[in-house]
Amino acid sequence: MLRRIGSAAGSAAAASHTGALAGSDAVFDVVLRNAGAIRVGSIEQLIEVGHALAVVGAERLPRGHRVAVLTASGGFGVLLADAASAQGLALPPLAHETQQRVLAAVPLASPANPVDMTAQVSSRPEVLAQVLGAVVQDAACDALILQSANAFHMPRLRDVFLAALQQVRAAHPSRLILLCCRAPREVAQQLNAMGYPTVEGIDAACATLAALVKAGALQTPATACDVASTAPVQPLPAEAFAGEAAAKAVLAQAGLPVLREATATTWLDALAAAQVIGFPVVLKIVSPDIAHKTEVGGVVVGVRDVEQLRHDYDAMLARVAQRAPHAHISGVLVAQMAPAGTELILGTTTDPVFGPMVMVGLGGIYAEVFKDVALQTAPVTQAQATAMLRSLKTFALLDGARGRPRADVPAAAHAVASLSRFAVAHAGTVAQIDVNPLVVLDEGEGAYALDALLVPHTKGSQ
Repeated sequence: MLRRIGSAAGSAAAASHTGALAGSDAVFDVVLRNAGAIRVGSIEQLIEVGHALAVVGAERLPRGHRVAVLTASGGFGVLLADAASAQGLALPPLAHETQQRVLAAVPLASPANPVDMTAQVSSRPEVLAQVLGAVVQDAACDALILQSANAFHMPRLRDVFLAALQQVRAAHPSRLILLCCRAPREVAQQLNAMGYPTVEGIDAACATLAALVKAGALQTPATACDVASTAPVQPLPAEAFAGEAAAKAVLAQAGLPVLREATATTWLDALAAAQVIGFPVVLKIVSPDIAHKTEVGGVVVGVRDVEQLRHDYDAMLARVAQRAPHAHISGVLVAQMAPAGTELILGTTTDPVFGPMVMVGLGGIYAEVFKDVALQTAPVTQAQATAMLRSLKTFALLDGARGRPRADVPAAAHAVASLSRFAVAHAGTVAQIDVNPLVVLDEGEGAYALDALLVPHTKGSQ
């Protein structure tokens, strides 16, 4: 367990989308997660989580983030619900049968989640045991939090709670129940001996449970990565770093699918290319001095015929000359028009300590707006790449949300895995790779890299 460090001011801005989205603290997060470490926010939390892990043991770690909250006060329940949500924990509704069992034990209880047991459970241990026993058996929850402000400091209430907890532990030895409570040292030791971690404070209790959830997730063995190829790697030509077309050419050889395209230096060259490729086409400015073409008006999509080609070719050059007057223009890329799909950003960056990292996330012009990305050490397998895609908050866009057709997730995962292998193979010369967007078509129709940038290592960076 290590304390989280790092902030926006701690990482220098990078020119490419990938560099801006995969900061060093995010890299550290990935490496620690792969190594089975849990990050915490303070020395106090380090002690609390470490102690809770020692009490719980591997057999009681939760396998999910769903939690049931039980209190003797509705107000405390609201506070716990807010704190749990802030830690990424979910409070699912309890099953109808569970709620009926709670009401059978305490008719005035609020049986939803959080469960307000009311103060009646303080009078008889068997009633408290009935409520706990009902909730602990609910399959909708992976763990429970039982909150008590001062019960363990009051002899009568302490005996009630200890008796009930002893009954529940005997009936459910492997269930995780975290106690949010204040207790004398000797009582806390007694509770810990039963297998109940004790944490004082609502925020601290929820943060500790969230850490235990992460520890439980680490119990699942990671999929072993592909064995690196022993075949000799051909060095990249210097022109691979010259721009989009050259970058896509070498990435295509590595397994990234690209569309047909050609570079033109005159509009007649552009016309010849368009006639070979077939209308409609896309026009994109080619310049070693322009990393983000859309920002200077250097992209035109949907060019349908010769007349529009002539107009848009000249208009784009004039627009770029006005917005980027000092940029050297090498020509115009004429590319096949891609079908509509979901746009992802795909890239790699080289951490100075941990080496190549691969990233995928929501792409296009919104990549740095939503910053919904998944990061992993390279290389990754097809299965690991799929897991990265599924971890995105916006994965629903690929999975057929709101009647949309499902996207070709296997093709997107293949692109991620291929790029990760390329990054490892050329780690000595390539510092960063930026593929934005990678357009993912409908299921079974593939995915295509529409733009790419290779960034070489600078002197002294290795």
